[in-house]
Amino acid sequence: MPCPLSETVISTLSPTISAFGKEGTTDPFLSYFGRTTHLNNQFLRLYFLLAGVSMKLLEEERARAFAVEITDKTILDHPFKDEYMISDYYKDWFLTQYLTFSIDKATQDDPSLKEKKYYRLEKISEAFQGKMKEYMLFRQLDAVLSVNVRTVEQLDEYKPVFEHYIAELTNNGSRSRKR
Repeated sequence: MPCPLSETVISTLSPTISAFGKEGTTDPFLSYFGRTTHLNNQFLRLYFLLAGVSMKLLEEERARAFAVEITDKTILDHPFKDEYMISDYYKDWFLTQYLTFSIDKATQDDPSLKEKKYYRLEKISEAFQGKMKEYMLFRQLDAVLSVNVRTVEQLDEYKPVFEHYIAELTNNGSRSRKR
């Protein structure tokens, strides 16, 4: 027996869903919502594939082949664009998982990298550009300080290392954070 609530939800959303990409709608935010939803869906798929590879549940070649089948080719060809930053799934899931994936690959090739205390920061600085780099650097700096610093003396230990990375933060918009 079909759920009457789901039929109501579908019939209510149907005009909105079918309006994505169509001209003449009166909602000024519909195209933005449509673009954000599309990007969220695409990057959530890629996140799960990268996570599967990182957790050794999926072979990299198989994940790549599956990504080609299920992902927008434009995104696969150019996965690092500032315009994708409107997607929370891109920022918080995909970029973070990509960083983990990249670090895992690098440490497989050179196990000594595991001993480098600030390797995540180095990797972010070299692997990302633009708004993505700023966002990821800010989040990593914030995470390290939030977990490891309880006194002014401890903060002084991090200051010389972090000054270089803080200098790379130029976009004041990346400094807001969710709590």
